[in-house]
Amino acid sequence: MRSIYLLRHPEIKGKGRYIGRTNAELSENGLKQAERIKAYFKDIKLDMVISSPLKRCRGVAEQIALQKDTRLIIEECLAEIDFGLWEALSYNEIEKEYREEWEEYMARPLLFTFPQGDNVVNYINKSAACFERYAGEFTGNILFVSHAGFIKSVISKIWYDDVRQFFNIDCSYASFYQLNGKNAPVYKPYPFY
Repeated sequence: MRSIYLLRHPEIKGKGRYIGRTNAELSENGLKQAERIKAYFKDIKLDMVISSPLKRCRGVAEQIALQKDTRLIIEECLAEIDFGLWEALSYNEIEKEYREEWEEYMARPLLFTFPQGDNVVNYINKSAACFERYAGEFTGNILFVSHAGFIKSVISKIWYDDVRQFFNIDCSYASFYQLNGKNAPVYKPYPFY
């Protein structure tokens, strides 16, 4: 049976901040996680690896594709949501500097547009459409290396058919969802073995 994997990148430096399109480096722990991810996928058949262009994803994807001697596609639509002016700020900084917008976000998160950034529901729809395009065009096992926003978009929109579930989906660093046919997604938190 065909398997599709939705892998979130390893832990980054600056966690606890809104890191979307910022090209954050992996933390020391994230570098260790990247090695375990590579080891985990060593004996799993992959016909294609598709990655966000951001280096926290791309580095892991390139290593796995090289190890597996398989095709690698770098795809912009796998990038994390654009937090606009909130990029690299902590929750406390945002709440203090953007109080009115923060309250709006807390009240209606799906309808919110980050200042000079993405609208949440538009991002979810765009991400799900991107996934469906690749999953529909290519047969065989695919590994998507992306971000929490992309993965939560796919799971909430496609499998739960309810974008309101976006904020309820687990997706920790270096963890993945395995999708097999029409079966429910299986979440594998790090460390997966």
